[in-house]
Amino acid sequence: MKKLALALFTIGATVTSQAADLKNVFEQALANDPQLAAEVALADANGQSAGLARQAVLPTVTLNAEVGTTSVDAYSTVPSADFDNTTYYLQATQPIVAPENWYSYGAASAATDSAEIERRKAEQSLVVRISEAYFNVLRANAT
Repeated sequence: MKKLALALFTIGATVTSQAADLKNVFEQALANDPQLAAEVALADANGQSAGLARQAVLPTVTLNAEVGTTSVDAYSTVPSADFDNTTYYLQATQPIVAPENWYSYGAASAATDSAEIERRKAEQSLVVRISEAYFNVLRANAT
């Protein structure tokens, strides 16, 4: 009797340690699903395009610096001298009327939102596919 109980306990422990629960299956699929990876890559790419389009509507700031030396030759009454020159330029530019930039930014933002929705849809599809496959395996093992 003790040997039978020990054998059943050993078999039960082995089956339990090898069985995959739904959470582990989901985590593995999340890391390895090519459809989801494609949607994530597309959402990331569209996110970058929105950032690039946004640059067209923001002001442009330019900073320049010049350093130089001016030499003055001596005349009979004025001694020669060297002068150091440092000049800084700061320029800010903002287009006042540029509707094409705003339209491009709006289109890129809409594409980013659309890609994010498609990514979430792919995640939900993955959950459904994994759940169906997992429960089909459980159902097959039960019969």
